[in-house]
Amino acid sequence: MRTRNCPIVAALLPILLVVFVTPAIAESVNVPGGSVDAIQDAVDLAGPGGTVFLGNGPHLMTETVLINAIGVTITGRSGAVIVGRNDTVGGFLPLFEITAVDVTLSALTAEASPQNVGDLSLAVADGAHKLDVVKCDVTGFVQLINAADSDDVIIQQNKFDAVLPLQAEARDI
Repeated sequence: MRTRNCPIVAALLPILLVVFVTPAIAESVNVPGGSVDAIQDAVDLAGPGGTVFLGNGPHLMTETVLINAIGVTITGRSGAVIVGRNDTVGGFLPLFEITAVDVTLSALTAEASPQNVGDLSLAVADGAHKLDVVKCDVTGFVQLINAADSDDVIIQQNKFDAVLPLQAEARDI
């Protein structure tokens, strides 16, 4: 059997190894105030272990942000306010859907837009692990977080002004 040298493959191999084998580098991404649905792009750009900083001013969210990268942190700077708006009639909108491990939501201020008081939640985290929700101030939402079937969830130092009475369900653990 005869073998051939292929100079094209030999030339491309180092490039392919760098592109497909190099791990993603965590980034810090700043989202300026006045943004509209820009948080998803920032989360994607930050990547695993990255941090998204929300700048001073309003951040309109009309779609759920999916956090599926390990170790992402979203934190609000002083004066940053997420305004949740749900344009789906009769629908329910979580601002964040968390499917990754080791996610932190910190120092976020979130308000429901006037037409959406009562049909929003800060986050849905079914089955999430190592989730921290710390120092968030949430107003006009139905629930702060739905963390069913999740473990190692820390919810501390938050202010939650619910539009409906809170209901707690006791479960054996």
